[in-house]
Amino acid sequence: MSAATINAAIELDTPTVRRDRWGRYLVLAPGATKPTGYTRATTVAKALDDTSNLMDWACRMTAIGLAKRADLLALVSTTPNDDRRALNGICERAKEAGGATLRRDLGTALHAMIEASHADPAYVAPDPYAADVAAVNAELAAHGFTVAAGMSERMIVMDRYGIAGTFDLIIERDGISHIADIKTGSSIAYGGLGFAVQLATYANADHLYTQGEAKDGSQDIREPMPDVSKDIAIIIHVEPGSGSCDLHQLDIAQGAQALEIAMAVRTWRKAKVLTPLPTITSTAPDTESLTHSVASASPQLSVGGEHTTDAGRAGAPLTRREWCRDRVAAVLAHSTEAAATMVALWPEGVPPLKGDHPHTDAELDLLVAALDEAETVYSLSFPAPDPSIRIAEPTAIQVDPEPVPWVAPDEGRTMDDGDMDALRASVAKLAIGEQKTIQHWIHEGETEGRPWSTAVAEGGMQSARRFECVRAAILLATMDLEDAREVIGLALGTELQPGHRTGMAIGAMTAAEASRAVEIARAAIDGTPLILPDVSPIAAA
Repeated sequence: MSAATINAAIELDTPTVRRDRWGRYLVLAPGATKPTGYTRATTVAKALDDTSNLMDWACRMTAIGLAKRADLLALVSTTPNDDRRALNGICERAKEAGGATLRRDLGTALHAMIEASHADPAYVAPDPYAADVAAVNAELAAHGFTVAAGMSERMIVMDRYGIAGTFDLIIERDGISHIADIKTGSSIAYGGLGFAVQLATYANADHLYTQGEAKDGSQDIREPMPDVSKDIAIIIHVEPGSGSCDLHQLDIAQGAQALEIAMAVRTWRKAKVLTPLPTITSTAPDTESLTHSVASASPQLSVGGEHTTDAGRAGAPLTRREWCRDRVAAVLAHSTEAAATMVALWPEGVPPLKGDHPHTDAELDLLVAALDEAETVYSLSFPAPDPSIRIAEPTAIQVDPEPVPWVAPDEGRTMDDGDMDALRASVAKLAIGEQKTIQHWIHEGETEGRPWSTAVAEGGMQSARRFECVRAAILLATMDLEDAREVIGLALGTELQPGHRTGMAIGAMTAAEASRAVEIARAAIDGTPLILPDVSPIAAA
C-alpha cells in the first residue's frame, strides 16, 4: 500500500495550520495587533544537534537508489562533474528511489493513524499498519499509560522565545502526565539531545494555542498548559510495518537546560562580527562643524562638543553610547537629506546624546533601530559591531598557503527593465533589517572580490547571474543565518566554513547555482527531517 493510499484511508477533521512562507506558526503574541511567525520547536532543537548521522542516512538512500535505477547511474556517468545543479537533481531522484520519501510519508501517515485510534476507539487502521497501531496502544497499556482526552496533536506556544510547535500526545500514569512523542524512524540510537530540547519546549510551554478562522489572529484561543512532568518525557518508537513498539524515557530536565543554550547559539549565529578593517588616513573628514550646524535645527541630534573619533580615544574601547554617537555623526555627514531623515526617525522620549544623560540600553536600542533605518535608506557603510557584544578572539587562523585562483562566473545576458523593476519591488517589501542584511552581504562580496550588486550607480551590473544572486538573497535574508548558509552550501555543493563570509559565498555562485539556492530556500517551508534521539528504555509496569 502506498503512502498516498494510506493517507486517503485516514478520515480526520484536521484544521489547516496558519503558517508564514517559511513554515513558521503564525501566532498573535501577547499585546500584539497582528500575528507573527514563531520558530518551530523542531528547528530550535537542531541548533545543538549533530546531523552527521542524518547526512550518512541520506548518502545511503542515494546509493541504494542509484543501485535500483540504472538510468540514474548512467546519467551520473554522463553528467559533467562541475554541473552541480544537474547532479543534485539526480541525487534527489536517487534518494526517492532509495525510499527516503516513502519512509517519510509512511511515518506521517502512521502518526495520523495512531491519532485517529485515540480519537475514535472504533477506528480500524488499514493493513498492514493496523498491527503497528495495535502495538502502540498495547505497549502503552502494558506500562500503565492512558492517553489524556483531547490531548493529541495540540499546538503550544512559548512566548518568551517566540517558539511554537505541536506535541503528539499527553499520556498519564499514577497521576503524573507526560509529553509523549511518536518516532517512526528505523533507529532511535542517535540525536537524543535534539529530542530532549524539542520535548522540553513542549513541557515548559506557556499555553495551549488554537488558531481561529480570522487571519488577523483575533479569534485565536490561548488555554492553560496542562501540568506535565518537567523531568521525564516518553518516546514511542514504532517503525511502519514492523508490528512492534518500544517505549523510552527522555530526560527533559537536561533538555530544558540545553534549550537555553540552543537559544543563545541561535542568537550568536546572527551576530555580525566581521566588518572591513578601516583604512587610517591623514585627511579624515571634519564632520564636527557639520554635526553642530545640523544639530542647531534639531537639538537631539547634537553629539556634543565632547564628540571624539576612535583615533581621539587613544585606543580606549568604545562605549555603546559613543558607538551610537559616531553613527549619528556619520549620518549627519552624509547629506542634509540624511540629517533631516535622522530628525524624523529620532525615537520619541530618547534624550539627545549631547550632555551627561546616562542613556539606558533600552533607549539605545530604540536609537540603534532608527540608525539602522537611516543607514539603509542612504546605503551607508555597515557600522562596526555593537561594542556591547563581546566575542572571544580566535586562537588561530587557518590560511590556505596556496589558494586556488577564483575564476569569475559568466554574468550572462543583461536583464530587461521589467525584470529589474520587479526585483527592486521585491527588495522594497522586505523589512528594514532584512534590506540591511542584503546590503551587508553585497559589501562582503565586494570586499572579498566576489561582486554581485545590480545597482549600476554603485558599479554593479544588471546581469542574469547577479539578478539570480539578488533573488536568492531576498529569500535568504528572511531566514536564520545558519539556515541561509546551509542553503548556500547546498547550492554550491560544498560546506561553508566559519571563515567564508556569507556575502562572498553568494557572490561566488554561478547563475545556475543562485537559481538552485532559490529553489532550496523555497523548499525549506516543507519542514525539517526527524532528529533521532539518544534514549533509555522504560521498565515495564
